[in-house]
Amino acid sequence: MTNGLSNSIFRSTTFQTSMLWLSLCLACLAEPLTKPIYADWDLVPLSDVVARAKLRVPIGALKENLSAKKKYARIQLKVEIEEPIKGHFPSQPVLVGYKTEPPEYPLASFLEDHNDDEVILFLTELAGEYRFVSDKPGAVVPFSSEDFSKIVDEAKNQEEIVQHFNELAVGRPTEADAEIRKLFEGLTKKPTQAVAWAGILKLTRKDVPAIVRVMDDPRQVPFFDAYLPNRAPDAIEKYRHEGPSSIREAASIILEYITGASFRDVDGWRVWSVYNSG
Repeated sequence: MTNGLSNSIFRSTTFQTSMLWLSLCLACLAEPLTKPIYADWDLVPLSDVVARAKLRVPIGALKENLSAKKKYARIQLKVEIEEPIKGHFPSQPVLVGYKTEPPEYPLASFLEDHNDDEVILFLTELAGEYRFVSDKPGAVVPFSSEDFSKIVDEAKNQEEIVQHFNELAVGRPTEADAEIRKLFEGLTKKPTQAVAWAGILKLTRKDVPAIVRVMDDPRQVPFFDAYLPNRAPDAIEKYRHEGPSSIREAASIILEYITGASFRDVDGWRVWSVYNSG
């Protein structure tokens, strides 16, 4: 009897322990947030580097260029990375190219005011040179612990979205997927490209998640004219023309046209889909 009771207690304790571990594991698998944590959340997927850093501005060269007003004049800033959120840095300080004419963000006045200050910056690497992301004021901001904490959480949330996109509601296929995949499939063969692209141009904002799901198809496509109605108010031409080389690139082109947003890769579009799914 004693052994039977002991075994029963042991089995009960083991079951309770197993259930506790299961609960903890399920908590770990909680879905990421579906709304941004940081207002300029789109800077994260657009960046190669996100970090807390010390800004070093060559004030003399900056003022000289501003006085000369020479077109496309550039200087190099130095940033000393203190606490990275995203990216790897082969050496310190990191050199950042900055165009003084025509003016770009961050404005020269910001750089002067915050020389030798701690900042939070978003950088992209282009042709071997780091630059501030996206010509946006938010690409470098004065450091605050509150903003830094939000950006850290934003980057973690986006990583969760990207890693588990197919498990999220917006990442799971719907009835619309088959037809949309068929349209993009048509881009892979010359005889069906024109009809396929005409159909793709009719897609709307509600189709965005399905278009993003198409971006898991890495196939190349023969060259074709991916024309888009030109919406610019000062446009001279009725259409602008693109030449995508893959299904993924064609999907990105139509996503930009539909949403007005722009990202470098599928990860940014997955985050956009989640944040705009409500």
